Amino acid sequence: VKNEWVIVPGQEAKETNGITAHDKEGHTLSAPIIGFGLYRVFDTTTFADNLKDVHMFPNPYKGSDGDLSNGEDGYADRDQIVLENITKTTRAKIYTISGELVTTLEDPNTSTHSLKWDLTNSRGAKVASGIYIILLTDEEGHRFIGRLTVVR
Repeated sequence: VKNEWVIVPGQEAKETNGITAHDKEGHTLSAPIIGFGLYRVFDTTTFADNLKDVHMFPNPYKGSDGDLSNGEDGYADRDQIVLENITKTTRAKIYTISGELVTTLEDPNTSTHSLKWDLTNSRGAKVASGIYIILLTDEEGHRFIGRLTVVR
């Protein structure tokens, strides 16, 4: 199942004080809580069938704005741009606006179903602020062209 809400068997859209167990438009979930405990909502994404709905974030990447959620803050897991909703064989080539190849990303992560760009070039140096063009291709012949903005 891709890009859809999945209801655990036995939990079909029951009314709970007028709120359904899943509200796609409101982007909410509700469920009765029985006692105290640790609860978790998790994503069940898989690789996509094509490259029509690729998600790239954060875009723009703002490394120097002080907002810890969208840029450079000393944590390696946030100093990157993530490419999601890609196919298993996706290969990304990132170019400067003038057409110079910056780096190539391959071998999507099989647990997160994504590619991650650490904002460095093929020599490991941090890229400068600017607009970058990304070309995604896969072995099935799918293509996606997008724009990434980096602000340092």
